[in-house]
Amino acid sequence: MNETLTESQIYRLLGNDRRRAVLKVLDGTDEVTLEALVDSLVDGTSPEAVHDGLARSFYVSLQQTHLPKLAGCGVVEFDGGNGPVRRGPQFEQVRRHLGATYDDHWTRLTELVSRPAAVLLLSVTCFTLGVAVGTALFF
Repeated sequence: MNETLTESQIYRLLGNDRRRAVLKVLDGTDEVTLEALVDSLVDGTSPEAVHDGLARSFYVSLQQTHLPKLAGCGVVEFDGGNGPVRRGPQFEQVRRHLGATYDDHWTRLTELVSRPAAVLLLSVTCFTLGVAVGTALFF
């Protein structure tokens, strides 16, 4: 697969914590086992959240959902079994966006929307108060 990924595809791939964690691990190495990926996910979890089934949950979700999704886009190479996970031909496209995640872009978008919304809310509040004060003074 030599096709270029769209920004939308890249941000959809990066929109999940587990997929981002996989890509960050692969950013530091060319190849990793599924077990090592699970260990790195569990290590990155707060001690309060770790329980007996957590590693199994990570393993199953990586094997059945996240790695196949990344492999389908050519970002990783994964055979679907217990074999190694490697960087795929599209990895470099996604690597450039690892520092700027979906959450960062969502935060910037809400900040941009929030400013006009705050101005509008303030304007409506001032107008409403003005009408209320004007009405009170008139009657």
